[in-house]
Amino acid sequence: MYLDADKEPQLTDSLQKEDFENYRIYIHALKSTSLNIGAEGLASRAKELEYACRDGKFEEVRARHGSLMEKYRHLMGSLRCEIEETGGEYGEDFGSG
Repeated sequence: MYLDADKEPQLTDSLQKEDFENYRIYIHALKSTSLNIGAEGLASRAKELEYACRDGKFEEVRARHGSLMEKYRHLMGSLRCEIEETGGEYGEDFGSG
């Protein structure tokens, strides 16, 4: 589920269009799903960007988006590796199956 719901394209598109209302919605979803799998560090950073959007701190969102996406891609890659190494054992939980 987590791997199938990649939020990066939606977040990046919203940022490029300066559509911070949708960015806030997508980053909220990323925060929630990250918490569901125990990725507390990523969820905390997503929460900070969610609140920055809510508070109209759009320069902060622009400045921190790339770093968050880098960490998100790293997590996604780690999850994919773990699934491959375990033979897909966690497929239903993490979305590979």
